[in-house]
Amino acid sequence: MPVSLLLCAMTVAPPPAGPDPDRPAAEAAPAGPAPAETAPAAGFAPPNLTFPTLGGMQFWGDVAHRAGWRIQRHAVTGHYRLLDDWHLRRAWGDRAACEAALTEAIAARNLPRPAGDVVILLHGMIRSGRCFVRLAADLRAAGFTTVVVDYPSTRQSLRASAAMLNEVTDRLLREEDPKAPVRLHFVCHSAGGIVLRAWGALQAEDVPVGRSVLLGVPNGGAAMADALRGMPLVGDSLDFLWGAAAAEISRGATETLSVLPAPRGTFATIAGCRGVESGYNPLIEGDDDGTVAVSETHLAGEADHLCVRGAGHSFLMTNATVRAATVRFLRGGPLREPAA
Repeated sequence: MPVSLLLCAMTVAPPPAGPDPDRPAAEAAPAGPAPAETAPAAGFAPPNLTFPTLGGMQFWGDVAHRAGWRIQRHAVTGHYRLLDDWHLRRAWGDRAACEAALTEAIAARNLPRPAGDVVILLHGMIRSGRCFVRLAADLRAAGFTTVVVDYPSTRQSLRASAAMLNEVTDRLLREEDPKAPVRLHFVCHSAGGIVLRAWGALQAEDVPVGRSVLLGVPNGGAAMADALRGMPLVGDSLDFLWGAAAAEISRGATETLSVLPAPRGTFATIAGCRGVESGYNPLIEGDDDGTVAVSETHLAGEADHLCVRGAGHSFLMTNATVRAATVRFLRGGPLREPAA
């Protein structure tokens, strides 16, 4: 069957029978042995060839995670796929088909339930979760479980991405190990921090959030986005490449940024800088990391702030000083290393 016909068939496939996998559990799991996990009714599942993928850059967004395996939804067609922890496609089709395949993998491979301190890492615009390879390794070495979430940052609004993140966190909390309840922490780069704040607006007061670190997040709106969007041709190109999110992170996006709450729990902000008032970018007032002004990264309620000289915006998450500060803060300490 031609691929085009397969995709058409997927979009009209009937909804899965039984409980809605997108609906959060009504209450926390009771203490004691974990309940058995049963496979949902299989849906539309075309024949699958296990082959490597890029993990979901720009057109795919994660809606479920389990021990490195994840279900993703395509931003254009709306169909789903299941990737393993090596980014190999293990199933595709509708949501029910991928849920059934994931449940089979959980049983066959004994994929552990989420437990304890879980750090969710959110990338920025036009990036993917692969930018966090080094930082995620540092966090795992420090004893955290990491969940690197991909979302189609240029294909949908940041609020829509927050709704996808909500699916991921609902699943993590619903499937937690009752002997070691999940506590969520976050590390966000750039627009990922706006996604986190939009996610917070969807949460109940008792959501278990610990600490978060925001790296180069334009909490006050990005003057750079305003400057580029105001240029002939360049502005149209930016809107085309970045989609709705280009407007959402601008300083003029008061309807978006001003109404978003600060991150849940305790949070800190980190900015890159040149260390002089003029900064790197002449389009930005004050010191900056080349893309976001230091002043734009501050947010009322921040427990700590660190400005790292020489750290460029796109590489904040790979900077050794930033990585060490992030791990230290998530473990309960300050961003700056205490003096000897």
